[in-house]
Amino acid sequence: MSSSQFHTKLAKYINTGCIDRTDLFLSLAKPNLPFYKNAGEIIKMWGNSEDRVIGKSLNFTCNKYTGENKKVKEMMQYINQELSDELFGAYVHGSLATNDSISYSDFDGLIILKNEVMRDRKKLINTAIKLSKAYSIMISMDALQHHGWFVLTEKDCKNWPVTYFPPVLFDYSKSLLNSGKNIEITYLTSDTNNKNSLNRLCNSIIRHLSKNAIPENSFQLKSILSEYMLMPSLYLQYKNGTGIYKKYSFEEASKDFKSEDWRIMNEVSDIRTKWKLNSGLTLTDYPKIITPWVKKAKLNIVAKCLMN
Repeated sequence: MSSSQFHTKLAKYINTGCIDRTDLFLSLAKPNLPFYKNAGEIIKMWGNSEDRVIGKSLNFTCNKYTGENKKVKEMMQYINQELSDELFGAYVHGSLATNDSISYSDFDGLIILKNEVMRDRKKLINTAIKLSKAYSIMISMDALQHHGWFVLTEKDCKNWPVTYFPPVLFDYSKSLLNSGKNIEITYLTSDTNNKNSLNRLCNSIIRHLSKNAIPENSFQLKSILSEYMLMPSLYLQYKNGTGIYKKYSFEEASKDFKSEDWRIMNEVSDIRTKWKLNSGLTLTDYPKIITPWVKKAKLNIVAKCLMN
């Protein structure tokens, strides 16, 4: 299993507990069952991943978040009360971290699990359940949130997956832990990995276009738009071998294209700027475990209402 496949599966586990189709039915019976079922498999995969220092070192200092966003503050309170002993790092990045969020903005969060959590089945289960509940705080801010936590482990700092989380993003991140956090990572750039990430995104967009279908609701619309918005940064990462903050990627990437070819990207950017469909979602028994059923049922109901 490749590094990207493991991190994709780890993120699914941490956010919902579900990593295959059978887990959907388990979560319907009892939301915490998939966390128990899949913990052993996640630990085994993590144990088989590389554990050696590779590449050049970088050190980042991410200061504690001091902005005024209520949901980020709520997340900080929850993280520090419930998870401070289990997390090697916890960060908010993107527009919330740089205090220039707009209605379109969602909650971009990265957590790094301590190695000791990944060695202990009980600790992993308890940590994952708490982080899934923290995911509900993200959704309470933006009902159209199309992703949950980005998830890495302390071991990944020795061989950082640059296509999953470009190191440049730490320059625009704030710590959710009260103490702040210095982090040192080592990494190698990979033209092959960068190309594969760009190809996967392009192929996903092509599949949407080939269906010639209009999004059924605002949740689907935002998911598709977000794929377009990620394309310039992945293109530049493949072209230059280094990441770029998404906010600056549009202007930089546009230099390589004719104006008529770049027109669609300008239209996408304009939709983002004028976006007025964002709405929080009130959840009962909050915070709660986010299962695929919660996302599909409650989020789509809100999405359809927003389109009307």
